[in-house]
Amino acid sequence: MQTFDYQAIDREIWEKELDSFVPHTIFDAHTHLWSEQHRGTSTASPLRMEVDYQKLSQCSATLYPGRETHFLMLGSPLPGMDVNGHNTWLARQNVRDPQSGVSMIVTPDMKPNDLAEDIRRHNFFGFKVYRSFAPDRTNAIIRDFLPEQLIE
Repeated sequence: MQTFDYQAIDREIWEKELDSFVPHTIFDAHTHLWSEQHRGTSTASPLRMEVDYQKLSQCSATLYPGRETHFLMLGSPLPGMDVNGHNTWLARQNVRDPQSGVSMIVTPDMKPNDLAEDIRRHNFFGFKVYRSFAPDRTNAIIRDFLPEQLIE
């Protein structure tokens, strides 16, 4: 999906089935953002639809007209990506809305002291770990992509 495709049927469903009971304030607790500048070693082009806070807000205003929206923003995992750059970018997206939050992508090769410093510097809400960063994705257990030293 490279574009946001909102159709007349979507508006009809909103008006007939959702508008009357969706609350004025919405907190979307699982939204992924992406920037191609953090694609790292991948050669595919483009990898995913670019979504920053502004694009996310615009899409939400279309989906939920007349509603106030806030988000828990998450990165988009991709082996070989620039995780540190993506996390810094995510944190910058989050400052646009103090009622939203952001979780940082955590990989098993991160160092505990660096992780703690990033949390302090960027005010991350939590960790987001992904099996896709485990050395053996098929047989991975949680400790393979979230080692004990990072939990401590």
